[in-house]
Amino acid sequence: MQQQRSRQQIILNNFFWFLGCLALAFVVWVIAFLQNDPIIEWRLTERVPIRVEPDAGLIITDDSSFTNTASVYLQGPESVRTLLTADDVIVVADLSGMSTGTHVVPLTATTARGARVANISPSQITVTLELQAAQFVPIREHIINSPPPDVEIASITFDVLQAEVRGPESAIAQVVAAEVPLDLENQRATYTTDVRLIPVNVDGIEVDDVTITPQTVSVTANLQQSDSIWELTVRPQLIGELPEGYFLGSIEYDPQILYVSLPADVPDELPDTAFTEPINLDNRTRDFVEIANIEIPITGAVPMSTQQVTVSISVEAQIVTRQFDAVSLELTGRRQGFSYVLEPQTVSVILTGPQPVLNTLQTSELRAVADVGSLSETGTFRVPISTPITTANPAISASILPSEVVITVSNSRTPETTIEANGD
Repeated sequence: MQQQRSRQQIILNNFFWFLGCLALAFVVWVIAFLQNDPIIEWRLTERVPIRVEPDAGLIITDDSSFTNTASVYLQGPESVRTLLTADDVIVVADLSGMSTGTHVVPLTATTARGARVANISPSQITVTLELQAAQFVPIREHIINSPPPDVEIASITFDVLQAEVRGPESAIAQVVAAEVPLDLENQRATYTTDVRLIPVNVDGIEVDDVTITPQTVSVTANLQQSDSIWELTVRPQLIGELPEGYFLGSIEYDPQILYVSLPADVPDELPDTAFTEPINLDNRTRDFVEIANIEIPITGAVPMSTQQVTVSISVEAQIVTRQFDAVSLELTGRRQGFSYVLEPQTVSVILTGPQPVLNTLQTSELRAVADVGSLSETGTFRVPISTPITTANPAISASILPSEVVITVSNSRTPETTIEANGD
């Protein structure tokens, strides 16, 4: 009996030793594991979207006033960090059971892959809840630009008559209509287009934070010619002739269209053009502006705007080319103690410019010049030729034949017959 107890004691002691060794081995394993894969805390590089879902029948009215993402800090083994992304984390603002009004809602987060959420920034958001409402409102047109005065709007039709607006109750209560903005400028025939609907309040101002169905409608504007207003094309009436050598460059005038109110006994056939009073071109050699009256060709018609037109007329000279031969060549910049021999002594000058100017120009009025101021020693040189007329009149361009003169420079004491150019 005593021997049996001793055996049991030995087995029990060995079992405790085994448990102690097992626990020690586990502690050693945990320490080794933690040293190899330590527990760390980090922030996800990507922000996580916040899920905000109110109960049915409610709508968030200030979702633009709070952030829709959050920064999440996680804690877990270092090996897990490389596996986790923003898609593995869910951040929720729980609005279940909340009624209308403003609420401060804490954020909660869950994650997977062996990590836990250590912190969320921000930790809470403030949301305002309102009842979601809907109603049908009539569709109406809003004319941004009217058609021309001589065109009337017979009717405007839409493919639907009402639109449904949905949104916060406070915003829906402001909506009185769905407007169709129409630009009919320059439109003269029946006009059909698709236009986006705009929910507006009683003052015609767009109401925000609501959705509208349908978003667009097809609109048709039926236009027709007015029986009381007529369009006339304005044309300047030019008389006389410009002086020889001049021509009309351009004619600009405003207004180009004149609308008139027709009399009661309107004739069956109406003219399309109205001329100005005569504008005389005689002796015009430069641009000018004339204010002329418009002569209305319909008896009893009354202009709806000014009856005067401002006409701007550009007058330009004919460009011609003329050659002048035997133009004397002059020297400038001559040095004392030198004599100069020129070859040739005269040149031909070809001028291109306004005909009235060139027609009155004489050969004796032209000068051809060669500058010898840079020639500081004796010898034979080639010097370019120019003419001062291009400086005096920039509208004239010149070509000189030949373009260079051969100049022989010698000492004035040398017994040699020289031919010198006249001038300083």
